Amino acid sequence: MQPVVTNKLKTTSAYTGPNKTRKYKYNGKWVVDHHYGIDLVGGTQIVATADGKVVKVVNKGENNGTMCKVRIQHKTYQSAYYHLKSGSIVVKEGEYVKKGQYLAEMGNTGHSTGKHLHFQIDKGGNSSSINPTDYAYGRKELVGLPAPTPITWEPGDYITLQHKYIRCTPEVLTTNKVKYSRLSAEAKPKCISDNKGYAKYKIGVTVTIREFATDSKGNVWGKTKNTWLCVEDSSGAQVKKKN
Repeated sequence: MQPVVTNKLKTTSAYTGPNKTRKYKYNGKWVVDHHYGIDLVGGTQIVATADGKVVKVVNKGENNGTMCKVRIQHKTYQSAYYHLKSGSIVVKEGEYVKKGQYLAEMGNTGHSTGKHLHFQIDKGGNSSSINPTDYAYGRKELVGLPAPTPITWEPGDYITLQHKYIRCTPEVLTTNKVKYSRLSAEAKPKCISDNKGYAKYKIGVTVTIREFATDSKGNVWGKTKNTWLCVEDSSGAQVKKKN
């Protein structure tokens, strides 16, 4: 397994978890806190420790200010990479990455006493953290979350899996939502109205999709008789083919 940085690693601050504390100087003052990851130095290029989906990116920051970071969702756990160099992150939220894929440069942003990587593994927050040491050095491996198999969209009947807004053109725009009052008598029984009067398809109804289009953000849209609904976005498919 490839470690989280490509050069030789050295741990400068170990994992304490919620039951112990560490003590260090920051801006001339002693600080006592918990450490939910480990601090690593000796490398420059930060890479993903396992396959997964990027769920958080902060790509602009400075020392003693905003911290640049990346979070990746794996099958059960998330891996977190903190204090990255401002502007160096090359992945985006919603993107799937492979183990060993380059993410960013080691940096010194946020609450940091010097250039290093804070590497953490948890289920979305500090309280669920585990000791990441063996994963950082390649002795253990997280179970990855592979990218989903691409869907081949073809015209036909589909069943809605979520309440989906009906739009007059593809793309997520407030201005292109369709009012429930403007639906045909045939369409209204398949739909509900939100609190502003905009129409959504109900979950579990059948819609006939005649063609598909992909917008600038990678969302896939399906056209019914004369309206559109999003059928696939970064969270996955929103409809399924009717047998």
